[in-house]
Amino acid sequence: IRFKAKLEVKRPAVFGESADMRQQSLEVTDSTGHVLEPAVFDLARMSSRRTEKGTDLVFIRGEGPESAFSGAEWLHIKGTLRVPVAVVQDSPVYELPLRKKAELQIPVPGMSGSGGGGHDVAASGDVPVCRLKLEGVKEQGNGDLHAQVSLQVEGVPFDLECFELVDGNDVPLKNIESAGTGHSFSPEDQKSSWYQNFKIGSIDGMEKLRVRLKYKANMETVDVPVDCKIGLGGLLP
Repeated sequence: IRFKAKLEVKRPAVFGESADMRQQSLEVTDSTGHVLEPAVFDLARMSSRRTEKGTDLVFIRGEGPESAFSGAEWLHIKGTLRVPVAVVQDSPVYELPLRKKAELQIPVPGMSGSGGGGHDVAASGDVPVCRLKLEGVKEQGNGDLHAQVSLQVEGVPFDLECFELVDGNDVPLKNIESAGTGHSFSPEDQKSSWYQNFKIGSIDGMEKLRVRLKYKANMETVDVPVDCKIGLGGLLP
């Protein structure tokens, strides 16, 4: 038996990630009164997206290891899902020379003592630091530019929402298109990596790429009560 839960929060709140909340169980009883094995929901597989209503939408998928008993007409799902919720915040703006392999070592945004200077390279051993890099830069024949921005954070919790490219007044660029993102995590060294590909138009005179990090902070755990009956045709009143 497979289940899918749909949750929404209003921006700037978003859904976060937490390793100790990944697998959670809900009680399952069928209409004949038999108690089935719990439905297990995997919060590590949450897929969230922003909606036109200004909310953050996420689907959480769950599975029950056994079917309902013969003659059962519905299932009763009950319990509480503990869901991590955070707030999106902005880092300072950092400048990367517009060339391949350009790199900055910067304080991890949101960490105590990281300060607000967007152009300073972090001092070694001062505060937790991360690496902001321009992995690839390729100019097209029509004057457009393809670039890949990446970030690596090691040893401290951090959750990046996205990269944002801005102009000299820190306003998001209008002539850009996001062309693919990725995220990986290594439990051995607690290293997280993100990348985002951009297509940038009209780069005449541009010598630096100005990057702002939108990241998730102030994460809290929200208890979401679940108490519903599901029949063959879907949710029952």
